Amino acid sequence: MCFYKKEKEILPEDVRKRINIDFPIQSQRKLVKERLEILFGENWNVGSEQLVRSILYLIKGNISLLENFNQISDPRDIIVEAQKDSKGSYNYFIDEFK
Repeated sequence: MCFYKKEKEILPEDVRKRINIDFPIQSQRKLVKERLEILFGENWNVGSEQLVRSILYLIKGNISLLENFNQISDPRDIIVEAQKDSKGSYNYFIDEFK
């Protein structure tokens, strides 16, 4: 019998699935997941789920675009940008990815 403590997943399931789809390379998935987990754990004036979904939507599988979100001054700008880019397909990224 093996006893080990499984780490609790921090990111919502839909976000984890989207990362796996958008980033087929394991090292990239790991990097994106780690960065989004850090952002998810911070206190924002918006929902953390909204913010990480918006960022994941905007980077569209391009790992180099993740660097654009190292310094976030107003997370509402990111959510609005993602909403505009999606042409209103998402409810300001409150809803889970489909």
